[in-house]
Amino acid sequence: MDPIESRRAIRRNLVLKGTFKIRDDLKYKLHIYREPVDLSLSDVAMLGCGFITGYYLPKGIVLSVKLKDFPVISADAQGAKDMDFTAKVMSCKNAPGRTNKIGIEFVDIRKEYLDLIKKFIESGA
Repeated sequence: MDPIESRRAIRRNLVLKGTFKIRDDLKYKLHIYREPVDLSLSDVAMLGCGFITGYYLPKGIVLSVKLKDFPVISADAQGAKDMDFTAKVMSCKNAPGRTNKIGIEFVDIRKEYLDLIKKFIESGA
């Protein structure tokens, strides 16, 4: 079975910039000397999202994530909103250009942000 089809939630591609900080004591073992670390969001789902970064992050590590300008889709108008949430690393795979594709699952996220994500996914944008 195709791994994309076996995911627990539908994902939509989305390119956004953001940052993350490691919330565990492991950050000193990972040689991350300066935080926050830049990330490039690549996709989003109701359960989590994926992003690209230059760091390898082991499964299970907890992150504080901030995203810039998440699209707000409503009947009234379109705009953007910054989001912040806590997430756990579920996967880390090597990507081209000495980067890593990180899959994270939401641990603590505001209902308002989940509603924005749901509207974005349903819009097919």
